[in-house]
Amino acid sequence: MRRKREERQKEKEKELAAKAERQAQEAVEELDKVLDKIVTEQTLSNKERKIHTKFLAQQEEAAATSVVQRELAAMGVDALRIAEALNGFSVTTVDVTAQQTGTVDIRLERFSVSAGSTYLFDDASLTLAKGQRYGLLGPNGQVIIVKIHLATKFTK
Repeated sequence: MRRKREERQKEKEKELAAKAERQAQEAVEELDKVLDKIVTEQTLSNKERKIHTKFLAQQEEAAATSVVQRELAAMGVDALRIAEALNGFSVTTVDVTAQQTGTVDIRLERFSVSAGSTYLFDDASLTLAKGQRYGLLGPNGQVIIVKIHLATKFTK
């Protein structure tokens, strides 16, 4: 009985894989048709425009990802490890106020930091004064100030 159940599960998995492959092939064929229409300057339907827009967004995302990958590769193995560690974190802000002229302090108001679905900081504020040294501790007591330094390289 157990063997039959396992065989049925394997069959279902094969069917799902075949269905996913068919759907992927159909999507490629639809995209080819849309691109052919664009080349021949034919009018696109709403559905075709959505397909083309999604394709362009995927291309932009792939291009941005490859640029980041090249920059990380140029920085070395440690940078790759740090970037992987940062992938699980996200930072959001509600208020972004303009920095006053002549000041060099960093002030963040009402920001949140999450790792996956767990909020580490929610609706927090932070001020970093020029000339002061700060250290942040990450998992297992790792100092993550290098991660912040690496992240700032991408914003310049």
